[in-house]
Amino acid sequence: MASTQVLWPLTAAAWLWANSLTGQTSTGSTAADRIAFTRLNTYALEVGEPGVAVVRDSAAWWTLWQYFGHEYRSQWDAPLPDSIATPPPVDFGRNMIVLVRPAGRWGCDGHAIASIEFQGQVLRVVLGPDHPPEKWSLICDPEVGTPVDAVVLERDTREAEFVAGRPDYAVPKRARWWTPPSIEAALDTGQSALKLLSWRRLTRDSTLPFSDLRRLAVAAAAQVGPGLGLLGNPRVRSSVELLTILRSVPRARELLFRLHAYAVARDQRADTASLEVIIDGLRRGGDHPDLAYLLVRNMPVQKNEPLLRSLHYVVQGDSAACSVALKAYASRWPVRREILGSAPGTAYELLRCPEASPRAGRETPHVQLVHFCGTTFRVRNSLPVAADVEWEVADSAEGGRLTVPPRGRAPYSEVFLTTRHRGVLRLYRDGGLIQIQGNNGPPCPIPPDTTRTPAPVARLFFPEDIKRFVVPTGDTVRYYRRLVRVVFYDTTGGDQVRRAVRQWRAAIVAGGPYPSPYILRVPDPGPKEGAFDSLLARLRDEPGVQDVYPLAVAEPIARR
Repeated sequence: MASTQVLWPLTAAAWLWANSLTGQTSTGSTAADRIAFTRLNTYALEVGEPGVAVVRDSAAWWTLWQYFGHEYRSQWDAPLPDSIATPPPVDFGRNMIVLVRPAGRWGCDGHAIASIEFQGQVLRVVLGPDHPPEKWSLICDPEVGTPVDAVVLERDTREAEFVAGRPDYAVPKRARWWTPPSIEAALDTGQSALKLLSWRRLTRDSTLPFSDLRRLAVAAAAQVGPGLGLLGNPRVRSSVELLTILRSVPRARELLFRLHAYAVARDQRADTASLEVIIDGLRRGGDHPDLAYLLVRNMPVQKNEPLLRSLHYVVQGDSAACSVALKAYASRWPVRREILGSAPGTAYELLRCPEASPRAGRETPHVQLVHFCGTTFRVRNSLPVAADVEWEVADSAEGGRLTVPPRGRAPYSEVFLTTRHRGVLRLYRDGGLIQIQGNNGPPCPIPPDTTRTPAPVARLFFPEDIKRFVVPTGDTVRYYRRLVRVVFYDTTGGDQVRRAVRQWRAAIVAGGPYPSPYILRVPDPGPKEGAFDSLLARLRDEPGVQDVYPLAVAEPIARR
């Protein structure tokens, strides 16, 4: 037992050291019938399903890492990762990759691929060590922690055959890793690599139909799959219904309160569940007097005794809101409450509100703050006289004074206020706090594009672009080297789009307007396939970019 405890870390360290090496040829590569190969570093490739595969193009290689590459997060509960592991570069014009994710308990005892050799018209890939593991050696769980073994060898068109080096070594089946994610797979009650992939990819897809997003939200609430990714989806964050369904998921209640508290409080048809989350948000802390006024005047709250009772305890410290709440249910709820633990009728306390303040007679403030977009707000004054207000941005030194004109004959007058910092805005009048308003709504729209309309597609790429193309190995289609289609996330700001275009030294030649996809003319990477793949990878890594696609020349080239 003592030897196991000592040798375990040594074995693990040895495995990690061996798996991190690159450029190391297999030991038997000097034999005439064996093929030399180089092992790749795939520690960050987390495939949860056994399989074997041969990869002959960069698209399949990139897709595999987008599907199963390790995700890096600055915080463990961040809805979206900061980055995803990228694959080691491979020149597919001259090479190909053989991949094995072991199926048995040999994953940590050396590499899965022992040798590759010629055998007639096939490539014979021998898997597993030629001897059983020692009793003390470290072995991996067959379902968790088994690494993917990947080797690079010279490109060959022959079919690969995978065989076991020992009779007791289980040869995995052909990999199904490239099966596209689907809603049906995500909602499956079992466990599979495709289900995990579907939750990883689909929950972040803001182009999914709302009905599919709702099905995912319902399943996440029932713990069929992880719902954290949904909280990073812009369409989910903007939906009161979906956030309410996800209220059992950590951080969903916080998002619902922070992004939609005022909208729910004003909604006279709001459902009980969303109102309960907003009232609970008031209980958790923060000074929101204007929000309390809206809630006590909300008819669904007044008609629901548990909600009304809960709200009363939240607003007891505010004389005006407490008075309105108490009046709403005084006829249904006794104004004296028996103290728990006492004999019936022997001790009770009166439900009272604090003494009225100068604001007690107001149901809503006469000066109101409304978020417009980005860091811009509307300050509205419904008084017949001008209103002097003060404002400040929370957690910053920014603040100032503002005079809003009298309403005149209109219901209210308004002025626009734009802050430099993005944060919670507090509004004061006569030295008292009257409203707190967040600015987590949509960004301000960018000005309309004033450039000339692009020429028709048939003439756009002729004559200078059609002469510059690249042909991926094994493909029959030519791709423009200088023209790519770029899709930005719908949450990417217009200024971020323009900054990315300038940074790439590119030009918009078609597509748009934002947030529709753009066709960009980029600097020529040259005719080599590897350089073109590197260009696409750099563009994909830009913050705010959802994906980048090459554009095919209209006519295919003849296969030689």
